Amino acid sequence: MQNQQLVKSMLNTVFSGTIVLNSCKIHAGFPLQVRIASAHSAEPSQRISPFSPAIVSPKISWYHRPQKTVPPAERLLSQEGVYDKMSQIIQRNLHQTRKETIAVSADKQIRFDAAVDHGSFSPSHWHEAIEIIYVLEGTAVVTLFDQTVTLGPGQLLLINSGLVHASRCPSGNRTILVQIPDKFLSACLSDISRLWFSVDDNCTDPGVQRDVQHLKDLLLDMMHLQESARPGYLFSFNKDLFEFLELLYQKFLREMPGDYQPKSTRVLSRLDAVLDYTHQNYSSQITLRNAAGVAALQPEYFCRFFRENMGTTYLQYLNDYRLSRLYRDLLVTDLSIRELEERHGFSNDKLFHKLFRERFHTTPLQARKTARRLERSEKDSSAT
Repeated sequence: MQNQQLVKSMLNTVFSGTIVLNSCKIHAGFPLQVRIASAHSAEPSQRISPFSPAIVSPKISWYHRPQKTVPPAERLLSQEGVYDKMSQIIQRNLHQTRKETIAVSADKQIRFDAAVDHGSFSPSHWHEAIEIIYVLEGTAVVTLFDQTVTLGPGQLLLINSGLVHASRCPSGNRTILVQIPDKFLSACLSDISRLWFSVDDNCTDPGVQRDVQHLKDLLLDMMHLQESARPGYLFSFNKDLFEFLELLYQKFLREMPGDYQPKSTRVLSRLDAVLDYTHQNYSSQITLRNAAGVAALQPEYFCRFFRENMGTTYLQYLNDYRLSRLYRDLLVTDLSIRELEERHGFSNDKLFHKLFRERFHTTPLQARKTARRLERSEKDSSAT
């Protein structure tokens, strides 16, 4: 009992703030290197794992028995509050960025890309920005949580901030992609927490059609201005940008759907941690228990948590991310298919080919040939 009280006292000291994290990047489920400022400790540093059954020091070994009643939704492998407190420290030190990080240009403070895509796939993600996709040529397939939309030439889609989505270019396209961060919008609007736009490109109402076409015309003008890059073009570009945003706000602002609940900071922090871990370790063999540990959740609850928030299972997401990374290398390198499989975490050749065909509706070799043919065709057109 005396040892137990001593360890509790040490932990209270640690959790009150006298803990020094020696690593600037922390993932739940991995040992944390800490330095304990305590007169009771003979050693200046200990290795504490919030998910091991015991905390051990040279003098003390104390087994934390789990409480008998822990609500399933809050089952953070809680051991008399120790893991809860450690999890709070971990969550406070996790990256606060959302997936995906928006690569804004320094001069515009938004992302504005007009480019040809010879074939790509972006697995489920979200970001703190509204996204506009305007297809000029070809097609783009976008999945919004569990609904899939195919965009053809001349069609526009707006994705609200925080919405989980995935996108795929099945056979090459040319699009305008715009991402406007919440931070940019908050400079003009006092409250963006429930900002929600609805742009229906298929609406038959003449007034709506006119307003949607105006949005498209502004995007095209911004594209031409950016391509010209003439001195002072940013004045005209920003004028079009703010006219675009004003039109959105005046004509397409709607009440946030009642069945949509923005994700809490706690949920986003856990998802961020899991996605960060997955992106850094996807080429290795990741188990469900590994991912659940990063989120500080039991595997059974983690499966439900991930699907409810990402619209897909963790295994599906992991395979999709591996496919997206492999697909990029497939187009820009001459590595063999087997080498690509090994590089990107696919240990089962038969399963890989099955997943690739399901996602891209072709074989890896055919996808490489098609992309390179499109690239040559584009170069020939530019030369003439």
